[in-house]
Amino acid sequence: MKIAFLGDMVIDRDVTVDPQVRCFLRSATHIIVNLEGIILGKGHGATPFKTYGSVIYNDHDAVMRLIETVGITHVNLYNNHMIDYGERELERTIEILSKAGINVLTGRNAFTLDGCCIQLNNSGLVETFGIYDVSRQFGQNINDMLLEKNPAEIWTNSIIHTHFGIEQVGGLSEYESRWFDFIAQFGPRIIVRHHPHCIQEPFQLHGVPCFPSIGDFAFNFNNKKASEGLVVMYDVANSSLECRRIECAQYHLRISSEIVDIQVREAPNRLSEMECSQLRMRYQSEYREDAFKSLKKAIKYFLGREKPEHVLSMSSKHFIQPYVLGEIL
Repeated sequence: MKIAFLGDMVIDRDVTVDPQVRCFLRSATHIIVNLEGIILGKGHGATPFKTYGSVIYNDHDAVMRLIETVGITHVNLYNNHMIDYGERELERTIEILSKAGINVLTGRNAFTLDGCCIQLNNSGLVETFGIYDVSRQFGQNINDMLLEKNPAEIWTNSIIHTHFGIEQVGGLSEYESRWFDFIAQFGPRIIVRHHPHCIQEPFQLHGVPCFPSIGDFAFNFNNKKASEGLVVMYDVANSSLECRRIECAQYHLRISSEIVDIQVREAPNRLSEMECSQLRMRYQSEYREDAFKSLKKAIKYFLGREKPEHVLSMSSKHFIQPYVLGEIL
């Protein structure tokens, strides 16, 4: 029996699907995707909860048609956009998925395949921002994983499915590398990660195949017309892997006929000097401390017009990758 892992999905209109996509996924017993945004209908009228960064959602009719067409069985909601529209819209998304028979991944999920019970551990986020704490039932915070009391008992022969990292870079930071090494030493079957929105080369640690980023599955929203990622097919019976590239361009989803060579390396690609330089520029231009805006937010809070969790700071250190700042600054 096989489990197929798909990347990040956000769509705002119908996506057509090449028959080869369905053909490749037909052999999978379970198909798992990261649903990066909650589900809203047209003319939804919902007000975004967030007051910073991008706010995204999936169009109800389009995403449900795509889920049915592809045959997706499980979705991950433990990501940094899960609460963009508040708890009520997250609950409504779960209701929509449940009515359609789609399973939402929790912190730990038991899959029974051919009589073999496989544990999937769902995790993600590094933010300490309070708004994500409402949904801990959908995953374990990766910092909490580092403090797990019985990791060998929990992770040995399991699947690690996680969502965190640095967007749009090809290499891993020191923190990420150490995290993968720490988890891999306990012998999970495979580690699959989302969030960077680009393909990062797989590698092997302690004999464990690691996919640091499988990129996007269908990430078409507003003006973004193309996305690319990997489809990872894992055979539980013999631990074999098959991997294909997939792209969604102009709202058409197609998969490559060529098998991706996953002769895994013994170490991950590390952040290059150029990537560190680009990250420094991103931090300084997009995520810098802004004392004036922080003061305005504090005043709004005391007037009862601002949520308390948005008053802390305008710095990205509270809601992006704080673990990498020491490496790039």
